[in-house]
Amino acid sequence: MEVNLRQIFSLLFLLSVCFAGKVIITKNQIYNPPNTPSANIKINLVSPKGIETISPKQLRTTHFFKEFGLPKLEREARQQNLHILVLRAEFVEDNDSLSTGNGRMDLVGFGSPQDGLFYDPPHTKKYFERQMDFLHNYYRANSFGHCNISYVVKPDRPTDSYQLPHKMSYYSGFDHYDPKTGIVWFNNYAMEMGMVRIVADAIAAADQDPTIDFSEYDAIIVFHAGTLL
Repeated sequence: MEVNLRQIFSLLFLLSVCFAGKVIITKNQIYNPPNTPSANIKINLVSPKGIETISPKQLRTTHFFKEFGLPKLEREARQQNLHILVLRAEFVEDNDSLSTGNGRMDLVGFGSPQDGLFYDPPHTKKYFERQMDFLHNYYRANSFGHCNISYVVKPDRPTDSYQLPHKMSYYSGFDHYDPKTGIVWFNNYAMEMGMVRIVADAIAAADQDPTIDFSEYDAIIVFHAGTLL
C-alpha cells in the first residue's frame, strides 16, 4: 500500500478539523539561533605568529592548536640509553628561622635505614639510589622498554655530600620579611638564578673529585639538602 505526501496532509487536516480549531502549516522556515550577547569582550589568543585579538563570535569557529601538528611515530622506536651522574650537595649549616632544615642532609630520619618508606630519610646514598631506581622504572615502563636509565651516585661514601659554598638563603631569592603581615617576599629573578647557582656550585665541587669523569655521562642530576620533614 503506497502512501504519498498528499494523503498524509489530508489525514492531518481531517484530524485537525475533528479535534482542533485550525492548522497552520509552514514550510522552508529557517531556524535563526539567538544572537551572541553584545558584551564588550575581546579574547587574546597566543600563537606562533603572535597575539591575535578576536571577538566572542569568532570564537565559535576557532580551532585551538590548529597550527600545531603531532609528530609522526616511527614504526620502530629508537632505543635510548642514558647514563646519569647524580650529585648529592648540601649547604653551609645555619639556624635561620625563615627556612626549614639547617642546610644539611638528614642522616638521622626515623632512627635506622630500615625505618620508614623508601622516600623517607635518612638521606644517605642508598636513599638516592632508590629514587633513581624509581626514575629508571618509570621511563622504562612508559617507553615500553625503549628508554633505559643507568646512574652513578656521588660521592661514593654513604653519608657524604659535596659542600656548597653558601647558606640556603644565598640561593633562595629571599628579599625581605614583613612582620606586620607575616609575609615573606622573594625576588623571582633571584630565585631562578639561585637554582642555576646551586647546579653550578655543585658541579664545581664535584669537579674536585678525582673519581669523576664528566665525559662518561649523558646528563647530571643534583639533589640538594632541604627540609628535615
